[in-house]
Formats: sequence, structure tokens, C-alpha cells
Amino acid sequence: MKVRIEFNIENDYINIISVRFDTDVRLGEIIVQDIIAVTIGPDLRIAAVASSDYIAEYGSPKTT
Repeated sequence: MKVRIEFNIENDYINIISVRFDTDVRLGEIIVQDIIAVTIGPDLRIAAVASSDYIAEYGSPKTT
């Protein structure tokens, strides 16, 4: 038996059926209609961090 695994990393949401994927792993809360989704891990929190030296040289990031 052979198993083929293909990784496709995208920033956009793609229609997995139209590209003939069997499974999909997504980060976030957007679930496309007619897709069965189950949680496979804990909620993730993401933070942007910088050293004090970086902030001293480039300044604090501006949010929009």
C-alpha cells in the first residue's frame, strides 16, 4: 500500500473539493459551508514579539 501526502500552504482559503484534496488543516474560525470540521488541538494564541534592542533601533510597531 502506498500513501501519498502533499502539503500545500496558502494564505487564502481554497475550495478543497475543486482542487481534489481529501483533507485540510486550517487555522482560524472560518468554516466553509458543507464541510465537516473537528477541532484537532487547543485554541492557539499568536503574538508578535520583539527584543528591546529591536524596538530601540526601529521603534514600536504601529497598528492600523
